[in-house]
Amino acid sequence: MRVEEEISLRELMETILAGKWIIMAITIVAMLISVLFSFWLIKPAYEAKTLVAVNKPNLVIGSGSGWGDLANILLGMSQRNPQSYVAQAKSAAVLKKVMQRLNIDAHKTSLNMFAQQIKISNIKETELLEITVKDQSPQRAAEIANACAEELAEFVSTADKAKVQKISAFLGKQVNEEQAKLDSSVEEMKQFLKQPDSVVKLEAELKANLLLLAEFQARKANSQIETQKVAAALATIEKQLLTIPEKSELNPVYLELQKELALKKALGAQLDVEKILITAEIAQADVHIKELQGKLADKNLQSEQIQAEIDMAKQNYALFYKNYAEVKATESLKANEAVLGIVSPADEPTVPVAPNKTLNLAIAACLGLMLGMFVVLLRSYWANSATDRHGF
Repeated sequence: MRVEEEISLRELMETILAGKWIIMAITIVAMLISVLFSFWLIKPAYEAKTLVAVNKPNLVIGSGSGWGDLANILLGMSQRNPQSYVAQAKSAAVLKKVMQRLNIDAHKTSLNMFAQQIKISNIKETELLEITVKDQSPQRAAEIANACAEELAEFVSTADKAKVQKISAFLGKQVNEEQAKLDSSVEEMKQFLKQPDSVVKLEAELKANLLLLAEFQARKANSQIETQKVAAALATIEKQLLTIPEKSELNPVYLELQKELALKKALGAQLDVEKILITAEIAQADVHIKELQGKLADKNLQSEQIQAEIDMAKQNYALFYKNYAEVKATESLKANEAVLGIVSPADEPTVPVAPNKTLNLAIAACLGLMLGMFVVLLRSYWANSATDRHGF
């Protein structure tokens, strides 16, 4: 088996050597075609590169406040991600400006064709963007690369300014609205304090009625004490009357005790009437005090609600005004701040990057050798097949 393989390999080599002139001829033709295309037919392409740096922001708005965080999100200032500018660089808005700037006819060169000439990439672990442009004209390649960098920087700067103006207008509107709410709440408090049954008046009236109630209660207590004294005096007089043997009307002691007894009974009746009247006054004062307390509670609640609105309006106004002032300061600073800066502008290339003549010639030589061997082997196969068919 091994002997047969060696014989087949030897026959293959003999066949290839026998057709070496054919292989060489085909290889030379392929190389000549490669030279023809590489040196004359294919136009050379040049590559120009521009480096753009992403600048970090110097100001962060409203640190520690919720509205400040919202402003940073809307402004896109919390982070500068170079990768985010890659898509913007090849956006239709930027490419159209580049074509207009370089007077590139949009009818002859479509936007997609123009975009294919441009490659944008972020250099790994850096804040640099690399803009690479291929064109048959070295001058045009450099012009396109530099124009792309400048238009991208202008586009990003304009977009950032628009964001700052947008959030500035939003915060300015909120400041005016909160100012109007604050003025309205203050005016409401003024009108509330001007009401006839104001909190101050109700508190004074309640205090007076509480003092009057305390006075009534003291009088009632005194009346009860006096009533007890009169009852004790009556008991004593009645006891004394029982000890007098002679109950003649001519007895002066008896008459004096009877007179004192009548006076004490009259005083007791007067004290009972006074106690009834004082009890009624106390009940009436208690009802009035409860009414005043209810009104005062309602007034205090209204006052607290209005004051809470004033405090909230003050807080919101201060917060919005602070962020508004910071955004205005940011707007002023960003007017002179370049978000993207050109680090290394593209120079006009002198050596074309395509076609690679040496590589094309090497590929043509390889293809020529392969095609030559294929032709030789195919020719040998047909020759052997013809011999077998004729019985030789």
